[in-house]
Amino acid sequence: MKNEYLIGFSSFYKAAYARDLLMEKKYRTVVVKIPTELIQTCGYGLSVRTSNIQTILSMLNDMEVSFRSVYKIEKNEGQPKYRKIK
Repeated sequence: MKNEYLIGFSSFYKAAYARDLLMEKKYRTVVVKIPTELIQTCGYGLSVRTSNIQTILSMLNDMEVSFRSVYKIEKNEGQPKYRKIK
């Protein structure tokens, strides 16, 4: 079963770079603005659906792409709820 995750980065450019690298590996991702309740400064992230987030995080580490945080997105009465996992 695939879950939805948000991987946070410190800038749009880092998120876009990570998106491009993951797309080369056939992972479909979307650059999104991180909700203000999750981060105090501006930031962007990647929204990704996968059954194994650790594989994606390992790929980013192997490619030396740093990220700020990782959230699992769960729906609660249609509203997204973010649970920090890293």
